[in-house]
Amino acid sequence: MSGRGFRLRETNPAYASSEDQQARISFDEYQGRPNRLVSDFNGEKTFINDYIGREILELLQNANDAAAKAGKRGRVRFELAHA
Repeated sequence: MSGRGFRLRETNPAYASSEDQQARISFDEYQGRPNRLVSDFNGEKTFINDYIGREILELLQNANDAAAKAGKRGRVRFELAHA
């Protein structure tokens, strides 16, 4: 999760309450069905591996989606710099 999510949690108690509730639900599920934890972990690994090397394409797609939602033609500029 991005830093933005953490700031929302800190500034809005409703987010904290919702996250705490979801954490309890997940904990109870995993405690009752430990194999589910392994299955979910493996699913997350697969999901992450599917995106390796696609970061720029995903950013372009996100920009395109945002422009379409706004009803505008978008432009994207990438700048590469030495680290």
